[in-house]
Amino acid sequence: MSDVAIISVLEEKIDGLISYIERLEEEKKDLFNQINEKNAKISDLEGKIEALENERAEVGKRVEHILEKLGRISDGQGSEAQGDNLQGTTVDSSEGDFQFTDSD
Repeated sequence: MSDVAIISVLEEKIDGLISYIERLEEEKKDLFNQINEKNAKISDLEGKIEALENERAEVGKRVEHILEKLGRISDGQGSEAQGDNLQGTTVDSSEGDFQFTDSD
């Protein structure tokens, strides 16, 4: 094999390696973009989880407070007027807030 042929083969191999490296760099860039997107989604979901946990804690406190009020009423510690006002009352929490309506 002549020197020119050897150099030609080397050039082809080098060109192949350069193409391979360029593909790897593109793939690396794509993977970094995917990682950044996933990290942004994780941060968003963590924020939503925190908000839901806070909301659940608040709902728990409100329900506990309502149960305490109802307990006082059923124990006779509330006034008769308050007791009369709560009779026939229903609670709707489907919209996120507690809604008291008269079911009479």
